[in-house]
Amino acid sequence: STHKGTEEMGLPDLIPQSKLFGNPEKSSPTISPDGKRFAYLANSDKGVLNIFVQTVGAEDAKQVTNDTHRGIRFYEWANNN
Repeated sequence: STHKGTEEMGLPDLIPQSKLFGNPEKSSPTISPDGKRFAYLANSDKGVLNIFVQTVGAEDAKQVTNDTHRGIRFYEWANNN
């Protein structure tokens, strides 16, 4: 038996696995308890999820963690931030 490709069958292209299972550009945003900053998860320059913090209304995001292996999936603000 021969298998037809999705194009031959009139189906749309397959979604790349990286789109389904890869890291998001930014995720899990939270506002600091004082309301002056927000944090989110984003890829470091090594492609690993880390925590970034930015001032509300500014473009001053800073990476505040440096996980180089598994990536950070969860974080919380401390009550004194």
